[in-house]
Amino acid sequence: MDPYNSENEENSVWLTDGGINKDILYESDQLEKIYILFDAKEDKKEGAVFLHLSAPEKEQTWELDTAELNFGEYTEFPLEERWNNLYGENLHISIVSEGDGLGVKEWNNGELCIRFLYTHIPRKAILLFLAGMTVCVLGCSICLARLKWRLEIKVCVLAMLIGVFYLLLIPYSESPDDMFHFRRIFEISQGGLLSKAVPGQTGAGGNLLPGNLNANLKEGSGYAEVLKNIGARVERNNIGWSSFSNTALYAPIAYIPQATGAWLARLFTDKVLLIVTISRFFAMIASTVMTTLAIYFMPFKKYIILLVAFIPVFMQEAVSLGTDSFVNAFLSLYISYILYLLYENKVIGWKRCLIISVMSICVALCKVVYLPLCFLLLLLPEAGYKTKRARWLHLLITWLLAAGGYLGWTFLTSGFIDGFAGIGNAREQVVFILSHPIGYLEIIYRTICDQGLDLLLGAMGGKLGYVGEIEVNYLLCVGNLILLSLMSCCSFAEEKIPCKKVKVVLGIVVLFVTVLTFTGLYVQFTAVKAEKIRGLQGRYFIPLLLPVGVFLTRNKMQTGGKRVGEYLFPYLGYLSLIALYQIYNVMGH
Repeated sequence: MDPYNSENEENSVWLTDGGINKDILYESDQLEKIYILFDAKEDKKEGAVFLHLSAPEKEQTWELDTAELNFGEYTEFPLEERWNNLYGENLHISIVSEGDGLGVKEWNNGELCIRFLYTHIPRKAILLFLAGMTVCVLGCSICLARLKWRLEIKVCVLAMLIGVFYLLLIPYSESPDDMFHFRRIFEISQGGLLSKAVPGQTGAGGNLLPGNLNANLKEGSGYAEVLKNIGARVERNNIGWSSFSNTALYAPIAYIPQATGAWLARLFTDKVLLIVTISRFFAMIASTVMTTLAIYFMPFKKYIILLVAFIPVFMQEAVSLGTDSFVNAFLSLYISYILYLLYENKVIGWKRCLIISVMSICVALCKVVYLPLCFLLLLLPEAGYKTKRARWLHLLITWLLAAGGYLGWTFLTSGFIDGFAGIGNAREQVVFILSHPIGYLEIIYRTICDQGLDLLLGAMGGKLGYVGEIEVNYLLCVGNLILLSLMSCCSFAEEKIPCKKVKVVLGIVVLFVTVLTFTGLYVQFTAVKAEKIRGLQGRYFIPLLLPVGVFLTRNKMQTGGKRVGEYLFPYLGYLSLIALYQIYNVMGH
């Protein structure tokens, strides 16, 4: 923290009648130096100034001559060695002087002009980190382009490496609704799969949770605030009701990786930011593994999954506490697995039937807008089943279980919907849509005309963050869009070609998911009868990029594609570096 960036000073507190004695509740974990702004009268008398600083089991005393004080500037008092584990402790400062006419300036808010320097990171260390990140990312992407490894192994290695840097550079509170997601994650890690109604708050979902789960941070806190509160601890003895209606609506399935990480972290630490970091790391691992499996199973268009996996907004979500970390990767795996069974002519025995059914239920529980993806089961080959009757029986049972799972969870959380909306009456909005279907289609059309380009560029990684709204270089977004279009329209000679039935089913499913996404935000996040839909973001449509890519495939546009990976991996490394540097530039100040 910059010790010279203070408010305007107005008054002075003079060192008379025993000097100054002050207790300060310290809100950082470390301390390296303190800075004090001294003042002096014209008729001051020379003499020694004594400063005593103490904390539990720590103390230090300084003795300076009046001539050594920097009047008008802060005087520095360095500690002999850094003090650690100070968060929440009381620091006692005592200042006395042998001479008269000396004092300490006061800020206009009545606090003494005393600054603390903590968690200092030298500029050389920052530059070394950025240089190391550049070498690692570019070096790894270039080497992987040359290696003869399987594509999914290369993706796993590069995604893990770049994901670690995203994890380090995006602080807690900067991804969408991080703090609300963490409360839900903490609740699940304690065994609370279903939230409760918060007493006194109509329609509000929440639970009894320890205090300080936000680590004294606010939405959009940068590195300085995070480092300042790095020692913040979960207040286990301060249990109280915590409201998080928006995330109480989500089923636990989408939080399994993060909740597992939080549960393990709580076994050996109560530091909030450490628990958060481990939760995010588990989310990144789960996302990477599922993306790798999706590439393994996908019978064609593997490079679409590869490209989407390194789009900045996908990577940001992969290391976040939100449900999109799980959803984006899981839906790619779900689509890939169904197409794998179709094109590899696999026998669908009871084990594969069970896997398909469980995955379909998970799709329904992740987010209702993706429920139409369950109709991709129509693509499962009849030859894979013993009889046509067995196939339809399996499909019907799976659809009923998926629909039942969604309806059951909706019933359990129905009391939290109005608390989440907070804008209008959701039921009144549904009645309006059903009674004015043509008018609602006009609303969707106006919204697309108004926000379509922003949504498209957003899905390509144009914007990151939540409060800060980090904007990534739009030329790279256009580059991503062009590459994705080429990967979609062209088919490589060695690939299988998606048939017309596959493309038609995928196109219909994409249409239904898009309409449901618009409708969900119109019902829960937009005022009743509003002319445009609020709350749309490009990241909501990331799971649709793969089916859209398959739908756009043109059988007559074929290319060899043998050296695509040699050029694509260095591009992905360069793309990731641009995004990471932009994140640092915005967050670092």
